[in-house]
Amino acid sequence: MLTRAASSLSGRAAMASARAALSASAPATAAVAAAPASTMALTRRIPAASSSALQRRPLSSSSIAAQQVQRSSRLQLIVQRVGQRGYSTIPNQDQVASTFGASFLQFLLILSKGARIAIYTALGIALTGAAVFEGVHQYTERVSMPRSAQASSTARVQAQIRQLLEGKDVSAEEIACLLSFVEEAQDDAWTPSSLASGGTDPRLGFRARHALRAAYMATEWGSGADPSFFINTSSFFGRPTRAGPDTTASLQRAAASLDQGLQYAEKYLRVALFEAERKGIRLPEPAAQRAQLLAQASSAQPDASAPAASVLVPEIDPTVLALEMRLASVRERQGVPRALAAAIVSYERIFDALASCASPLDTSAPGAHIHIPASNTPTAARLVRIATKIGTLNHNLGRREEAEAWLLRAVELASEDRLAKLEAEQQASVAAEAQSESSSWAFWKRKSKAPAPAEVKPSPTATVSEDTPSNPGLTRALISALIGLSAWYAAAPSPGTSAPGSDDKATGTSWLASLEEAVRVQSSALHLVRLEQARSVLAQAPSGQQQLPHVGQAERLHATWVELNDGTLCIHLAETLFGLQAQPQHRRKHVLPSSRGSKKGEDKKHTLLPDSFKKNRYVLSLTWLHQASEQTRDVLEELATPLSDAELQAQARARAKRNARLGEEARAGYAAVERALPTKYRMRPEWRAADGAAAGSGADGAATLDPALGVPAFRLLRDASRMQAEIERMVKALEQKGA
Repeated sequence: MLTRAASSLSGRAAMASARAALSASAPATAAVAAAPASTMALTRRIPAASSSALQRRPLSSSSIAAQQVQRSSRLQLIVQRVGQRGYSTIPNQDQVASTFGASFLQFLLILSKGARIAIYTALGIALTGAAVFEGVHQYTERVSMPRSAQASSTARVQAQIRQLLEGKDVSAEEIACLLSFVEEAQDDAWTPSSLASGGTDPRLGFRARHALRAAYMATEWGSGADPSFFINTSSFFGRPTRAGPDTTASLQRAAASLDQGLQYAEKYLRVALFEAERKGIRLPEPAAQRAQLLAQASSAQPDASAPAASVLVPEIDPTVLALEMRLASVRERQGVPRALAAAIVSYERIFDALASCASPLDTSAPGAHIHIPASNTPTAARLVRIATKIGTLNHNLGRREEAEAWLLRAVELASEDRLAKLEAEQQASVAAEAQSESSSWAFWKRKSKAPAPAEVKPSPTATVSEDTPSNPGLTRALISALIGLSAWYAAAPSPGTSAPGSDDKATGTSWLASLEEAVRVQSSALHLVRLEQARSVLAQAPSGQQQLPHVGQAERLHATWVELNDGTLCIHLAETLFGLQAQPQHRRKHVLPSSRGSKKGEDKKHTLLPDSFKKNRYVLSLTWLHQASEQTRDVLEELATPLSDAELQAQARARAKRNARLGEEARAGYAAVERALPTKYRMRPEWRAADGAAAGSGADGAATLDPALGVPAFRLLRDASRMQAEIERMVKALEQKGA
């Protein structure tokens, strides 16, 4: 509109100037108008070249008059056209609305398109994230957790025992060893053994089940690497530098992702336990248990015929027990003082609940008198293991009195269970004799008054016959408790604490007395280990049989565990005797290494003691280390095969190539991880657990490894590899020091 107004104003100005020109040139216009029309036509036909030529020539009066006539005619034509066209200064409302409305509608369309794109993108990202989140949880629920729960599944164990009983060469010792490893796997399980699906318990609810799966993923898979490991702000292209301090810090944070995953797992497990308690699934409180026990004990009659289970609380829910065990284990694995103290509290709650609960009904294998303990069964082996863990954690925190009390309690629990079994056997034998007296040939005995039955007291020196059922799990738990107790006695007390068995403050003399006590405990544990090895040999070769029975994998793994801990006790004895022999007043020989019986059917030639050891000052410690080295080597030969030279060279080249890109701290971290793993050995095929496959016969007829034996076998291989490296280091140090 402004353009049109400007054009109208310019038109009016032109019209006014045209009128003034017309009034001034009226005579010339009349003369020109009187001229013939042929002259104007001739003028229009002049070509451009001639007109340019004419422009160069001086113009005549006639040509000037002709040009003026042309100008005047053009002005008249313009005036006529301007007079015919009318202009208005009022704006056109339709044009304004159409102009601004179209622009606003275009803006709204663009805005709506952007909003739709943003909303659809956000919905797509949210739906994709929710689908991935729930998909990972369902994969954990239906694949990962059931796979890890196979080792402790009651249904799988029943099928496995049924399959073992179908064979003719299975022994009771093999079944007992298998059940003991299954019981240990139940302590490490994420779900109760009675749950058929192997996943989370549906009673927990949506939030608790997702929290439990998240805790499983954080524990088993970790929390991932730190983003700064992949994006380093100090480098130009976003790539970490080779040897800068930021790179080593990123590597340290990435290496610490496992601890971060354990912290996340602890938080998720606490959420799961909170939700379970809201639904009424909880452990009984220790205070309520003790009050109930005291009330029932005070109101109980002194009648001996009253059942002992009347003062026990109901059985523990297996789901909440599994959650509490996982929470205590996650806290224990963190290793920091705060987490260790929290783990002690969790284990104490579990111990109090198990020690005072009623035993649930054992699940028996069909067609066999074999009891399969449930995950919430308060067996003696389970209580001994928990008490040993509590004592060891207290020892790590420097709580010497609590550690000693719990370790002694673990040993006492194991001995009480064994004495109770011996007492039950003796009472059964007395009852059998009393029943035999009712026969016809002993009628004269009934005429006399029978004396009062004496109290049956099992003899501590009673020998165990071949028919006595063994308890491999309790034996392993007792050996572990004795090893922990010997380590407690051998550790130097901190200044200002009381020495064991003395009221004096901790001095050098009191510590030597503690070392003497450690030697006695280690000797007793070593004697127990040698007795267990002899019993295993007798169980493998019963009297009266010419052909040796088949030795199963569970029995072999139990024997390997006993042999490895025999080597552990030898190392402890070597260290303790070194501490005693280093003092001038304690240079005598305390314990001589005893000969170790070989397994039945094996004739292993062990290396003799080197002559350099005999001339060494610490020959006794070197002798024990030499024996421990032989036992560790036997364990490695049983479980794994060493890598070839080519494989070791390829491993060394890969290690050197990796170390060239890293800093000093990162190389030290990788070296520590490699020392903790058996990198120089490969596990034998018969000891590799097949994922997702049940134990039994494979496709080629060969027996596959039971899922309950895979983790213990790998742990034994890992510990044996560490012990072998530690023994070599200790032998070199003693050779240099005592030469």
